[in-house]
Amino acid sequence: MYARSSTLAMLAAVALAFPAHQAGHFTLGATGAITVNASGTDAHYGRLPATDQGSRIALSLGPTSPAGSVQLLIDGADLTVGRYPVSDDWTTNDRVFHGSFSAGSPERPLGWFEATSGWVTITSVSDGEVSGEYEIRARGWMSSNPDDENRWVTVRGTFRAGAEAANSMALAPR
Repeated sequence: MYARSSTLAMLAAVALAFPAHQAGHFTLGATGAITVNASGTDAHYGRLPATDQGSRIALSLGPTSPAGSVQLLIDGADLTVGRYPVSDDWTTNDRVFHGSFSAGSPERPLGWFEATSGWVTITSVSDGEVSGEYEIRARGWMSSNPDDENRWVTVRGTFRAGAEAANSMALAPR
């Protein structure tokens, strides 16, 4: 069930773990199956390579954080100011974010959760930077018991994500 979105999230984390054009910042706070709080400067966005499904924009918040990270994906070639729903339905034609939360670090994973609902609010879009806040409700598993995929977390936070110059065209300033 989680193979498609977990693969995309991992690819986005790897693809976006590059030095940012501008200094980014993120916060995240998770409650539920695990309690995690993290903040840092490792926040990036970029356009993923187009596939037969079209273009996607990825926000990678804390991919190298030892506490946890959030990956957010949205279909389309641009992003504008506004509030977007979060969904786990990959067949919808609506403009929605898909997301995941990884608890722990890549070296010491504590759990993985796929976002099922919530929202992402984009508050500012400018050349090379996007800012906003989010709240996601996510279901997944803990490393201590990966067979139980019915563990829940709520993750809230803020971000100011920078981009490489080549990726800054993915967003349309509004």
